[in-house]
Amino acid sequence: MVQRPVVQRQRIGPAIRKLRHEQDMTLDDLAEQAGISASHLSRLERGQTLPSFTVLAGIAHVLGVSIDEFAQLEQDVAVLDADLDEVMREAGIDEDAISEILNLSIESRQELLQAFQKGS
Repeated sequence: MVQRPVVQRQRIGPAIRKLRHEQDMTLDDLAEQAGISASHLSRLERGQTLPSFTVLAGIAHVLGVSIDEFAQLEQDVAVLDADLDEVMREAGIDEDAISEILNLSIESRQELLQAFQKGS
């Protein structure tokens, strides 16, 4: 069986949203402080576009985190998705279902992988 590569999805946007919510900031607050439009930030958070380095640096500064944290998140979630993809294929889960599952939140995907690993 030929395995398709795991689809690379934008992970920084949802992480930005999570950090913004944890700090009780509105979309407008973060956008204004980071010097971008609220509509652009909304597109970033929904994973519809990727931030430039400058924009990401501004957002990270406002949120009080390092850009390195976003880079590490990308690496960690890429490993998570590859592992989850592998166990779902081994379990015989349908390709369309796998695609839908890989669009769940990072936290949901982590829990699902842990459940698969406990069941092994």
